Amino acid sequence: MSEAEKKETKSGEGDNHPNPKVISAIKKIAAGVVAECESQGEHPSEVICSFLVRAHILSQGDNVDLTNIEAMKEKELSMLTHEIAEKVLSTGVPEIETMKLQVRFETQYALSMEDIRKRAHATRLKKNDLLDRVVEAGTNLKSNSQVESLYRSIFKLLLQSCGIPEAALQRKIERELAGVLETVFPQSQLVSFDKLSSKAKRDHAEQMADVVMGIRLFNRELGEGGLGIEDVPHLALEEAKVLSKRMEESSRDIDRKAEKYDKVLNFEHMIPGSIASSVDMLQNELAHNRQIVLLLNQLLHDSLQGVDSIWKLHQKFRSILQQLRSLVGGKSAVPKETVYPHFIQLSNIWMAMEKEREYTELRRKVYAEVEVYK
Repeated sequence: MSEAEKKETKSGEGDNHPNPKVISAIKKIAAGVVAECESQGEHPSEVICSFLVRAHILSQGDNVDLTNIEAMKEKELSMLTHEIAEKVLSTGVPEIETMKLQVRFETQYALSMEDIRKRAHATRLKKNDLLDRVVEAGTNLKSNSQVESLYRSIFKLLLQSCGIPEAALQRKIERELAGVLETVFPQSQLVSFDKLSSKAKRDHAEQMADVVMGIRLFNRELGEGGLGIEDVPHLALEEAKVLSKRMEESSRDIDRKAEKYDKVLNFEHMIPGSIASSVDMLQNELAHNRQIVLLLNQLLHDSLQGVDSIWKLHQKFRSILQQLRSLVGGKSAVPKETVYPHFIQLSNIWMAMEKEREYTELRRKVYAEVEVYK
């Protein structure tokens, strides 16, 4: 347990939960800090203010009792709020900058992860809705209008799976998708599809979407289709490599800077009074730079793992494309049982590389936050 957590649970020995009064007091003081900063034209996050409130309280020892903030005089509370606001607004104070850095790092990471989760959830909800429509449209097929409705529903599912907004759909891409869909799901299969259970219909529709995407990816490789599809394997790998290189260079530069502070402090330790600068200030600068290096290396480690994962996906993708080339060759027809699993694999790997791009973008955003404090 951290010192901050110990302070927050001070109300009782063995109490593993923060005291509600302490949480309420921190929020109240932090809100006052935010208001004072905003009155001076600055707009700090409430998270940073809350963190600095806790840090300030801890530095005061037992002089401030957060469990009984109501007993504080208005003047005392105002002075406390003002002191913390000055810290929030300060620049160039190493220990304060280090705290802000850590909070910004953790906050940006958490926000970016939540953003990824929300997008994935929204995508899944949209897909489920489209699958429900396919099941509904594909049940009790008796008229041409019902068949048309089913194909429209499946077509919309394909657009979603391919990441193509309906508003941005080009005529050439529409024709390509329609042609591939007709190959994968000809009207001769309508009767058997109608007889499937709702779950089987959903599974079949999902599989069709993957197969269609895989076929478009293979056609793109052959130069015979795949219109509008980005070169995700190349982009994913290059983006991760470029970011990793930038992080590595930044980490190396800051590490050299930290070494200089370390040498100066060691020299002062051996020959006291040999430097004019404040030893405390230099120690805080050293700690600040080491914290930057630590966070950069953490990001770099994740980024290099991402590069490795993307490279393996890239190699597997190329291998499957080569297998398909060998299977299809110049043949006019190949059993779907032979090639469809490969198309599904292509689609799944493509989606996995798209997900890796999201994580690369997450690291880029967090890295940008760290760079501010160099």
